[in-house]
Amino acid sequence: MEMAHNVSIPELTEAISARLVAQWEAWKNQDAASNNAILADDFNSFWPDGSRHIGKPTAVQMSEQPITGYKLSQLRVVPVGADEALVTYFADIKTPGGNVEHQMAVGEAWVKRNGQWLVRAYSGTLPCCQKAATRIGDTFRAFRFPIAVCRRAILTCPIFKGSRQFSVRHS
Repeated sequence: MEMAHNVSIPELTEAISARLVAQWEAWKNQDAASNNAILADDFNSFWPDGSRHIGKPTAVQMSEQPITGYKLSQLRVVPVGADEALVTYFADIKTPGGNVEHQMAVGEAWVKRNGQWLVRAYSGTLPCCQKAATRIGDTFRAFRFPIAVCRRAILTCPIFKGSRQFSVRHS
């Protein structure tokens, strides 16, 4: 499949992949300037805890979400225009304080501006916790437990534990 300007999907994937790895390295190294150089000026994101962030992350925000290592897999780049692409992948992330790994499913919108591919939007989800939250929420709704009980059960997930951003919706 060819895109506008005669760029193939493999070439597009290679170009975005290089920038993606540079962005993850910058985050791991807590280098806000290098990280933000790969983000569009109108960047916005949803973090795994469910919080929404408008604008590029600050050094303080990066320090609150440190990683010690990562492995990216199953990268898929889908062109949606001459200068736009949707990118999905999995990230296995190691965090400080142990050998705990978390797998995150990531979706991003990339745009090409001034000859450079930039991340315009990011959403990271922790599938294991999402599945657990859905199962626990469904179980508690079926037995009509109070929402406070449901919220406490879901917050036992090590990622969301203590998060003030995470909430449970009952249908």
